[in-house]
Amino acid sequence: MDKKNKLFLCGITCGPEIEKIKKLIESTKEYVDGFCWAVDDRNGEEIFQYLNSNKKDGKIVMHPFMCAHDWQANQWLYCGALQNGDWVWLFDSSEEPTEKWENEIHQMINEFEEKGIGSLYCSGRPYLFKFYDHQYFHGTPHWGLIGTVGEIKVLPESEKGQWIINKRDDNPAKHYQEHDTKYYLYGRSNQIQAFYAQYSQIHPGIIQYHENVRLQFREYLRQKTGMSPGLAALDKLFSGPLEEFAIGVIDLEFCLSEYYQRTVVGMDFMKDIVPNRYKWSIRQHLKNGDGFSDPSYISTKMKYENLMRIKLGHDKQQ
Repeated sequence: MDKKNKLFLCGITCGPEIEKIKKLIESTKEYVDGFCWAVDDRNGEEIFQYLNSNKKDGKIVMHPFMCAHDWQANQWLYCGALQNGDWVWLFDSSEEPTEKWENEIHQMINEFEEKGIGSLYCSGRPYLFKFYDHQYFHGTPHWGLIGTVGEIKVLPESEKGQWIINKRDDNPAKHYQEHDTKYYLYGRSNQIQAFYAQYSQIHPGIIQYHENVRLQFREYLRQKTGMSPGLAALDKLFSGPLEEFAIGVIDLEFCLSEYYQRTVVGMDFMKDIVPNRYKWSIRQHLKNGDGFSDPSYISTKMKYENLMRIKLGHDKQQ
């Protein structure tokens, strides 16, 4: 690694993540030149002070929470600490590098420099990239880096565990269900693309259809609860009798259905929901107390999966 170029470990975080962040910082501080983080200003003072006291050559910024992950990330990206040619090691609060990657990070960067590799991607996003001042993050909650320079190296999912510790698996209901529902209710959100982009080849209007429904549901939620669209408003809506519009959207969107199953019916995400995913209908639950009672029920996801199999089979015959 060129001595004039530095390595920064960066990301966005919030107050409740402080113990995860402390472990991440302590395990990596001997390998990096500094830390650049954007801290959510909701109950973020303690974690801000901790990061600020450990920033080394980096910089910590406080950012108002506004359901815009890319805007938060751009705050640390342009905090003034990074210079062209520096390297960014990028993690979420629920991730940290393995000991193997900590020990090999500088060797990896040297190899990347020699081969003209400018970034390392896994799961569709960068974990390591060479910084240039034309770059920026775009998209929320699922952001991407615009303007990578050089070859992109992709780490296979099968090898991810060798390099990255994923703490989301410690609480799958929160990270793989609740967060999906929370992101669905954001104002500016690409959660629909994450849910349905793979089905666009069935019909190009699928994403826009679900996005229109999402926006209508947000306004319905605001009107019925008097609250900003979010999990608290959804809890309030779910606490009373549901109108036909709400029932239809819940049956349409699996994230809302699964949130209802968890928070109202009391089903366990990993034990009850995941093994029978996309087979539960709120209509049947409200009708006779058993969301699995109609064996002919076909959820949105299952319908799209069936159409995809038909299309792929047809395409192979052409």
